[in-house]
Amino acid sequence: MESFAKLLRAFQKETALLRRLFQRQAPYSSHIGLWRNPDPTAVQSYSVVRLHDAWARFCRELVLLSAAGDTTTAASVYVPRSPLVGPYQNPLDVLKSTYSRRRQRFVLWEPKWYDPADAVQAAQALRIANFPTVSAGLGLAGHGVDELRACRNYLAHRNRLAHRELDPLRHRLGVSLSTPAEELVNETVLGGVSVFEEWCIELTQRASLASQ
Repeated sequence: MESFAKLLRAFQKETALLRRLFQRQAPYSSHIGLWRNPDPTAVQSYSVVRLHDAWARFCRELVLLSAAGDTTTAASVYVPRSPLVGPYQNPLDVLKSTYSRRRQRFVLWEPKWYDPADAVQAAQALRIANFPTVSAGLGLAGHGVDELRACRNYLAHRNRLAHRELDPLRHRLGVSLSTPAEELVNETVLGGVSVFEEWCIELTQRASLASQ
């Protein structure tokens, strides 16, 4: 029986690794093997993109594992299988069946797992037994998810629209609207941490609450 505790620990471990990588502005020494002497902004960009992917992956696995059931939360609460998911059914296939036929024709038909609203909607569609806890945790108030997504999109696409999507973060920080993303993630906020570290802290809190 796989517990949410394992899933949560994996996310916490990856987030902590990315925080250390970001703080050091140098590649984390591991068997994965990153660049030997990278540009610091390249390391920052890598950290942002990987944090975004880690968060999306956590949300996806949490919802699907909840639907499969026969598991326990991080607080040792038993989670039964969703009434929509049969003993030999894949929760992802069941989720797909809840979408319209038009949506199912798309190759990339899965929810935007990084978006709490989409992840919560998927959890509701699957009728997971622990929906109140998952929805409360993933939907925790904060700006980290939206800011991380906007920053990731800019680093991935680097176009004018993606640049403007970072304006809410610039306004929050009180900096120029021309401030590049690489500088934004390094800005210090309340608590003496960088914006990137603030995101890590918020996402870890969301994950922890949703896993209970």
